[in-house]
Amino acid sequence: MKIAKGNATVAGINFAIYADITLRGMIAVNEATGEEKIIIRSGYATKDLTIRKAVANAFSLPTFRNN
Repeated sequence: MKIAKGNATVAGINFAIYADITLRGMIAVNEATGEEKIIIRSGYATKDLTIRKAVANAFSLPTFRNN
């Protein structure tokens, strides 16, 4: 069951962030392509920088910066 957490922009790409209570983790969805990946498997993150770093790592982006 996904619960909307917010949005994040990483390397100029917008992502929708969800918390999944059955998975006990967080999921990011690329809003342009619809690609979905798990960014955090055990627990939840609240800080913007932590979420952007996790998204950049999961989607193999060159930077975790906003633009």
